Amino acid sequence: MVTATENSFYDKMVDVSELSASTPLAQQNETTANANAPVIIWFDDNGSQHIDLTGVKDNDQFMLPVSQLQVFTLGNVRKSRNEKAFRELVQDVKINGVIQPIAIRVIDKGHAEILAGEGRWLASKEIGLPAIPVIVKDVNDQQAIAINLSENLNREGVSILDQAESAQRYVTLFEGDRNAAAAELGWSRAKLDKRLELLKCSDKIKAYLDQGKINVEVALILSSFPADRQDATADTCVEEKWTAAYARTRVAKAQMPLDTAIFCTQACATCEHNTGLQGELMSDLFGETAPSLCSNRKCYKEKTLQALEVKKAEAEQQYGKVLFWSEVSPEDSNVVCPDVMGAEQFANGCTGCASNACVLDDRLGVEGNVYPNTCVDKACFIKLTTPAKVKETATNAVEVTDDTSTEPSAKKGTKGTKATKATKATKATKAKPVIQKTPQKVMDFHRGLLRKAALCFTKDPLYMLSLSVASLCESTGFKPTIDNYPRNLNQQVVFGLSLPLEQLQKTSLEAVAWLLENEAQDTHSHTKRTPIDLAIDLLKTRSDAIDLAKAQWFANNETLKLYNQADIVAFAEQSGFAAAYAASCGEKGEAAWKKAANGKKSELIKLITSTTFDWSDFAPQSMLGLINK
Repeated sequence: MVTATENSFYDKMVDVSELSASTPLAQQNETTANANAPVIIWFDDNGSQHIDLTGVKDNDQFMLPVSQLQVFTLGNVRKSRNEKAFRELVQDVKINGVIQPIAIRVIDKGHAEILAGEGRWLASKEIGLPAIPVIVKDVNDQQAIAINLSENLNREGVSILDQAESAQRYVTLFEGDRNAAAAELGWSRAKLDKRLELLKCSDKIKAYLDQGKINVEVALILSSFPADRQDATADTCVEEKWTAAYARTRVAKAQMPLDTAIFCTQACATCEHNTGLQGELMSDLFGETAPSLCSNRKCYKEKTLQALEVKKAEAEQQYGKVLFWSEVSPEDSNVVCPDVMGAEQFANGCTGCASNACVLDDRLGVEGNVYPNTCVDKACFIKLTTPAKVKETATNAVEVTDDTSTEPSAKKGTKGTKATKATKATKATKAKPVIQKTPQKVMDFHRGLLRKAALCFTKDPLYMLSLSVASLCESTGFKPTIDNYPRNLNQQVVFGLSLPLEQLQKTSLEAVAWLLENEAQDTHSHTKRTPIDLAIDLLKTRSDAIDLAKAQWFANNETLKLYNQADIVAFAEQSGFAAAYAASCGEKGEAAWKKAANGKKSELIKLITSTTFDWSDFAPQSMLGLINK
């Protein structure tokens, strides 16, 4: 093992362009690494040097072979690279080496992915550098995406459309929270909204914008029209070199079709801006008909936006999270369905997940269209649809754990990866556990019910004594002479239930005596835990915990309103309600249930609450999972 010197990374940086492929990595890292980055060298079958990345820590800095690096698996927003700027970077690396370490995240023993600095890595590969300086970032997927987005956005040569796509990815990362995305970017909310509007431009307008043939203001004005009308105007706009002021003048004369409007047009029938009135006159005089068009574009747009908000509210009742098309990045969203995710994961995980969104189209011409079951947590999607690498041992288990730390996608589809067939050596592989990010309001409701279920402990004298001892320890700093006694209050209470009553009584007297003889310390729990956490921890100790939890959940109107429609349908099918209802309806029972399941949420809840059915043996898996973990 070679340990780095005491000097800082930057103080000891060398010109890595002088290092050759034959220079030992240990020597390079002795020269360039910081004191907290131990280096272990190993060799592959070809005799190439590698660094063992097992055990490296956050912010460790050292020289790493370029062959051990790979592009960021969760995507890079930059679609194109300025060739001139890249050639300049290559020349700079030849002369000065890579001075600023690239940010990496370790994947496994021999590989890491680049979060920031891909250009420096590519330049190093091109000129044949054996190794470059890196800095380790121990971050979760959401943080890794944020680092990657920030690095790509805050460098030279990023086009206005790159900015727009970055803005969209940030909004997707924050699952529709535009204010949070703007704050992370350091932008005003108005700047963020304008960048998102640019994404509504047709491909032709985007190309002209990228080439500098039209400016941003003109593109924004044209983005409020359907794509076919944008394309029809694009060449004229370029040839006549429209300014923003001239574009506004031309747009003011534009007319919008009323027959395809998503808002109620009853009031438009007698409006002076409705060309259909003249159309009726033409029909009476010449027998010709003309479509009804609105010449008041501002009014038309305002009514469309109001109608979209109404549709969004309706969709939220049915699907839960709803995001506009302009807020969902095609790079970071994927359609989920049983075929892609697996039947169990889709039914019990993706359905009702906080990251499973319905996309509502806000582009003029297709506004109001909905695309349900769009996952906006790219990292989770990849984790669940990529077959895990397994060792060839009969007892090896594949398990995916929940990360408690983010049309196919309406715009761009990503097919799920089909699981490969298991070989004979991996037959004993476990099935992946279901993963779901439960919406916060539902999670709070479930936790509240479990707290009620734990009230049975208030009648248990052992619990009351254990709570008293733990509270004394928490408030005074007293440390019982009991082996393995926890430091956290909630854990102390649960641990106390496993002790004999006499030992708890003795410990209680010792705590009181200690308090009388010593000054109480201002102490706090090492890990903040709430009373609800304690209630859940206590329930886990009981063999009848599931029954106690089920007894608190009722399929009444107040409860069912908390869930989206897909959840309610799933509950009905999992509990047996759907089958029972269909059976009660006779031959057309299945059709009757399907109609109810696809109808309005309010009508579905009314049907469930008015139908006699025994729900006593049911509670949602997202609730029961809290005491199964």
